[in-house]
Amino acid sequence: MTHLEVREELFRELAHHSAVVTIITDNSFTVRYASHTASVFFTCETILAIAKEFFDFIEPNQIANWKEAFFNFKINGHTNHTPESILLKNKSKVYAVEMVYLPAGSEQSNWMIRLSDVTEQQLKEESLLKTTEHFDQIFYKTTHDLKAPIRSALGLLNLAEKTTEEQRTEYLQLIRANLLKLDSFLDELNDFFSGNRLEVKREPIDFNKIAEEELKFVSGLAEHKQISISLDVSQKSTFHSDIFRVKTILTNLIANAIKYFDTNKKFAYVKIYILVNAEQAIIKVEDNGVGIEPQYLSRIFDRFFRANHAVPGTGMGLFILKDTVDRLNGKVEVSSLKDVGTTFCITLPNLVRPTIL
Repeated sequence: MTHLEVREELFRELAHHSAVVTIITDNSFTVRYASHTASVFFTCETILAIAKEFFDFIEPNQIANWKEAFFNFKINGHTNHTPESILLKNKSKVYAVEMVYLPAGSEQSNWMIRLSDVTEQQLKEESLLKTTEHFDQIFYKTTHDLKAPIRSALGLLNLAEKTTEEQRTEYLQLIRANLLKLDSFLDELNDFFSGNRLEVKREPIDFNKIAEEELKFVSGLAEHKQISISLDVSQKSTFHSDIFRVKTILTNLIANAIKYFDTNKKFAYVKIYILVNAEQAIIKVEDNGVGIEPQYLSRIFDRFFRANHAVPGTGMGLFILKDTVDRLNGKVEVSSLKDVGTTFCITLPNLVRPTIL
């Protein structure tokens, strides 16, 4: 046995017993060698893959990605035995791929492909990303909901400074109610974080009660801006969903309508309609504010997108609204005309069973 044959035998022995899948093909990607672990990748006995084309074992919708990776590796001028690490999918698995181009002469060349299954690692990373994104949204919602009663109280203070003693007492009572609501919200937030933070809870919801509570959050701000708010609730049956998230939706919709009111209109209004039956809850919030230009309607739920830069904001409000509705298996529809107003319609299913997202 020559020195070269000994080296080849040693390589095959090491490759054969490694957890990493090793495949060698010729320049036309015909499989010439595969370690025994390649059977997982091929989904058949390794011996059955020999002499077949490598791409015969790739999912059809992924073949173009694999071919592009091979082409880029070869065309970018990598030297012999220089691997390029990439991530590619095949049969619902994710592989970290190392490619080595082995020119064997003018008539024949070889590819060595090493595959490490990183599916579990990818799932963990995606789960971590999803959790981090969820906490980012909760943080934004927390600061948003903390600001609402504070701004409302400040609006009431401005009104109290310019009115009679009798009216001032009424405003002080409203300020007290706002602060008590803020305290209650902090308790709810503490309860939320003490449990499963991604779990969607199933709780009975009284829409009259929670809608009136949410309106107290913004009553001072609405009065300060001279915005009329009306509420019409018709609940004909018991409804179950996640109270914390339903409140998030209501707060966001109402605050958004107030935020984008039209200063040029003599009579500004926000109308809230809630219809609840055994199957679903429909929440409709209509305003005659500044409206949204048609070219922006398809983008308003994008993260950080702002259709109106004249009003301060982060572009996260409607993104969180849509995400919260999705988590409750609901849907959101919006119609708007520039300088006329906007209507949001949220449909939420009655969660008869606990759901975890």
